[in-house]
Amino acid sequence: MVTLQGSNRFHIRHTESTDAMTTSEVRNTVLSAYNRDEAIEKLRNNLVVQAAVTPNFNPTVILQAIPLTEPTEPWNVYSTEVENVLRGNAREGQFVPQLTLRAMSTPTVDVEEVFAENTSLSHGDTWKIGVRANGHVYLVYKGLQVSPEITFGNSLPLTYPYFSSFYNQIFCSFGAIVDDLLNQTGSAHGCRIYCQLQHVGNLTLYRSDMDGGQGNYFGPLDRTELQWPIRNVPPGSSIEQACSHMGETIYQAFHVLPRSDELKVRGSTG
Repeated sequence: MVTLQGSNRFHIRHTESTDAMTTSEVRNTVLSAYNRDEAIEKLRNNLVVQAAVTPNFNPTVILQAIPLTEPTEPWNVYSTEVENVLRGNAREGQFVPQLTLRAMSTPTVDVEEVFAENTSLSHGDTWKIGVRANGHVYLVYKGLQVSPEITFGNSLPLTYPYFSSFYNQIFCSFGAIVDDLLNQTGSAHGCRIYCQLQHVGNLTLYRSDMDGGQGNYFGPLDRTELQWPIRNVPPGSSIEQACSHMGETIYQAFHVLPRSDELKVRGSTG
């Protein structure tokens, strides 16, 4: 919109000129943006419903990156380049091993989608990450470790799943994957980042002391799920950087803030 001599006018850019938009063009532009928001919400909600159908009630992180604008062409999700991103060999050594999201088997082909997953229930390292032809990238992570037996108040000693500073790398690793996919597919669109944590009623927070010695457990949480504020990442910006402090929301849910260097990012492997 341009304001000139007290008059507000919408303009549209053509190859060699900029012309005032007609009423019909303004209407179609507004409706297109509205319809895109509707489409994004539908994509987000469908995945949340699917992820909620789980054989256990372990805390479940659901991360999604959805293009702010419809890709001009469908992504070729079956390419070798996309498969290599999902395999995660290039991320090895950049994050702690269980948070590298490195697939030990060939990604699975599905309808307009390819996904990699790890279902090692015995080690608690359970996750699925997928990318769709419409540019939708998602992660469902259920691999939070369990504490030794601890007591809160007058309760009996029990084990609890816990979040710690290293688990911030879940968000960083996801962001790195989205960045790599944008690069490999030659896409330049921005993304809307959604995140929620389901089944958190028994989640605790573990914090080591400032000297790296024995820490303490906080919690458990007094809620059933945790929603993050939506993040809109503009074109050309790093998704990994936008995700690098998302773990702070979990600390806030426990009524504390992380220390300035507490949340672990790429390169913190020990």
